[in-house]
Amino acid sequence: MNKKCQKAKVQELRLPPDVSSWAGHVNGCQISLRDSLQRKVRKDGSLEDLALIRAVKGLLPCPVTAYQLPERVLLKFYLYGGNFSLKIGNIDGEDSKEIRYFEKNRDQSSSLNHAARIYWVVLQKDGDSGWKGSHLWFNLISDFVLKRQRAETERFKWIRKKLFDRIGYHKFRLPNPTGEPDLRIEPANSTFFIRPITLENLTSEIQEDASVLRVVQEEVERIVQRVRQLYLFGWEQWEFFTVAEHYAVLALETSFRKLYEAWLGRDNVRINASRKEDGTLVELDSPPQYEAIRKLVQKYQLRSVELKGYPFPGSKPKLLDHAVQIGVLTPSECEDGRFLFSLRDNFSHPEDNQVSFKTRAEDHISDAVKLINLTWGRLRGKIPAACEDEESWLQRYLDEVQVPQ
Repeated sequence: MNKKCQKAKVQELRLPPDVSSWAGHVNGCQISLRDSLQRKVRKDGSLEDLALIRAVKGLLPCPVTAYQLPERVLLKFYLYGGNFSLKIGNIDGEDSKEIRYFEKNRDQSSSLNHAARIYWVVLQKDGDSGWKGSHLWFNLISDFVLKRQRAETERFKWIRKKLFDRIGYHKFRLPNPTGEPDLRIEPANSTFFIRPITLENLTSEIQEDASVLRVVQEEVERIVQRVRQLYLFGWEQWEFFTVAEHYAVLALETSFRKLYEAWLGRDNVRINASRKEDGTLVELDSPPQYEAIRKLVQKYQLRSVELKGYPFPGSKPKLLDHAVQIGVLTPSECEDGRFLFSLRDNFSHPEDNQVSFKTRAEDHISDAVKLINLTWGRLRGKIPAACEDEESWLQRYLDEVQVPQ
């Protein structure tokens, strides 16, 4: 087809007379969809939610090209392409092959090209009421966003790992079990696990999952070292995986107590409270030690206990709440902590002979150590506070680390 015919076809595009108004409508639909996706985010500080926010923010609005076909118009959305703009396209131009393929297959296949980040929308004439979109905006775009969310989550994890590496870890030595493997390992390898249970794999797993940052207090690191040793001896006796899991949640409890003491500081602290029996206001000075404060509360039968303007966290759940209040734990991480503390109680007061699968023990050990590292890193100012949004959380370090795309 010669250039004259191509130009004539471009001029045949029968869009509404006020193209700018029509373009504004398309742009408004994009913004509406973006807002709908963002409302699905809980915004509780989890990596997955932070990644979803980031995925949606860059998605829409975006540039659009319109192509006129008989009785309908094709809109080509360039996801993550920048600000909104409307371009009138040539159906015989460079996109003609893609248009023909889409027209042929649009009823059998998705109109979303993930690799090219292209999304096609069909607008058809709806009598005198104008143009009607015959497409599944939300389902298709949501599918794309979820794929981007997974990629962004991995980016967040990669950045967090780099931040941890820069802080550095406590040094530790691992034992070298020399006995025969537990009889349950061979059938487990053939039934449950993708990655075989070998002594080499157990060693690499516990090194990756249970490395404690240097900013974490030594008392916590010593308990985690027991976790590493017990986990490796699961090679010889399967039940040691469960014991290692138990010690990991004990380490987490100790960590939150020590974290509270570190937040109090080194000097004596003032306790403001009232007596349970008569409501008399009380002021006491105490060493900045969790157990010492708890004993004073019990001894003098105190209530409404405050230190440094915050309620005294006299239980495991309240320790988690306090960590959220001072910005070293997100609400999502707080829920993870509650679950791990429930495991701690189950292990400490067992009602049956509970034995964990190896993968379950590994996951819970990893989750416990992750919370230990995050809270201490934030308290020491080595990683961003939990209250920072994802943009500042990323941009603060993007210039210093090379983030993979």
